Amino acid sequence: MGSAKGDGKHGVNHPRSQVRRRIDTLVREAGLSESLALQVAKDQITLNEAVKQMAAREQVENLIARFDLNRSLATQVVRGDTTIDYVLEEQRREDHRSLYGQQSVLEDAAKDGKPRVFGLHGHRLVCAVVKSLNKYEVELEADASGGAPADALGTVHKLQFKFGSTITDLDAIRAALGQDPERFAIAEPVVRPQERYRCSDKRLFSWLDAGNEVEVTTLEGEVITGPLSWIARFEIGVSVAKGLDLVVFRHAIANVSGGQWDSGKED
Repeated sequence: MGSAKGDGKHGVNHPRSQVRRRIDTLVREAGLSESLALQVAKDQITLNEAVKQMAAREQVENLIARFDLNRSLATQVVRGDTTIDYVLEEQRREDHRSLYGQQSVLEDAAKDGKPRVFGLHGHRLVCAVVKSLNKYEVELEADASGGAPADALGTVHKLQFKFGSTITDLDAIRAALGQDPERFAIAEPVVRPQERYRCSDKRLFSWLDAGNEVEVTTLEGEVITGPLSWIARFEIGVSVAKGLDLVVFRHAIANVSGGQWDSGKED
């Protein structure tokens, strides 16, 4: 009589009744699932391997329930391919991008018709109403209610804007601006996008998420210091004082430093 062919990991073929009894024992005493107990009973995996798989599955389910992760991400965390801290930070960054990614001080100003203070190239600080805007230009109408000179403004290219604020108190804004003595001078905007200072959302969000104070230097040497309040595609909000945020246009940034990142380095 020929020997039975092996059907398991180690080539062992057990009688069906023996496999069934072993499955029942493993389920009862080791707490294995039926599927894992079957693999152990047929010598396809060891009991130790089965226990590890069961523990990993429980960890995955706990992560899904606790943090509302999808199964793929939870599995990656349990396998050690990533960390829960990194995954949660990614989620917070995506949530922030959904809320603020398209925020624009110029579009808000055009919609509500209220005056804003803008810092323009040439070290000009103006109080104005945005009458209209298109992809490249903004039509400004001077507003003297905030104490700014009612100089002629008209159509201004977007690259001329360095920062803005809904607060029209010029003295408060001037007090919030520092100066970089090595850079403080009239400068032209950087026209070519590839030649502008690059500061990724990931880098900026790491500071925002940690509540770190940052130091933003414009192309003309104004220094804006404070924690980030939001990050958008073309602008960032910096809380420079209680009740006073400055919106800095990313095309006008010469440098950002803060937190754990070294100035000038990019991730």
